[in-house]
Amino acid sequence: MIDADDRWEETIAGAAELLGRFSIPLYHDDEQGRPVLFGTAFLVARAGAHFLVSAAHVLDQALETGLYFYGAPSTRVHVYGTLMRTSSLEQRASDLADVGVVKLHEDIRPPFREVDKFAVDASYLRPQYLPRSGRHYIINGFPEKKSEVDRDAKSVTVTAYAYRSDPAGDGDYERMGLSQEMHLVLPFNRKKGRDSHGRISHFPKPHGMSGAPIFVLYEESGDSRRGFPLVGIGIEYYEHKKLMVGTDIGVAIEGMDLLLAQSAAQLRP
Repeated sequence: MIDADDRWEETIAGAAELLGRFSIPLYHDDEQGRPVLFGTAFLVARAGAHFLVSAAHVLDQALETGLYFYGAPSTRVHVYGTLMRTSSLEQRASDLADVGVVKLHEDIRPPFREVDKFAVDASYLRPQYLPRSGRHYIINGFPEKKSEVDRDAKSVTVTAYAYRSDPAGDGDYERMGLSQEMHLVLPFNRKKGRDSHGRISHFPKPHGMSGAPIFVLYEESGDSRRGFPLVGIGIEYYEHKKLMVGTDIGVAIEGMDLLLAQSAAQLRP
């Protein structure tokens, strides 16, 4: 017999697997031409265009060496189009938002079914989805340490990880000088994490998860007007504070609005 708790965890595991289809690992090549995992991103379909969203410090790399993801097991899709970031590279250290958006070239058109990756419809984006409390969140990304490179084939095997958490308390926002309107802070204790299946797990170091989408997994009120709203972008892990900081998705929406209206820095293949 399967009890109610088991059924609930199976439901949560299924939801986590579904949401993982929207997270994409980003790579650049090392000096030997081998892929190196550099961060996480997600795709958004909006107003007839497709956007790639990640942390700005991840997309800085696109201007330096280029970034790509896999649209099929052996097919690289280079990130190119029009880039908008919340600050320039020179100002990155003081950029509390740290969000980047690329309006992808029309040649890049999800879904990428061979690798089970899809774009999020813009109707799922919920800016300033307040209060932060009373909701349970999930962030899906690709820890760098769980990426394995075949040095001969120059191919990669990567494992996605999903971390579930209630929100941090008001005091954590105050101590970090952040507002709940602009940011989303999650407790991130690697020793007490629950994986996507609800099991207590020792979570890998989340370096490589910058740029990962943050969804509301469920609400204590039972509100299900729009299942799994996308509310934030993971930007930084503070290991000594055991906190993951995300930026509100509204910042990315503002970037999309600007990109739909004008041109910015061009990324070329």
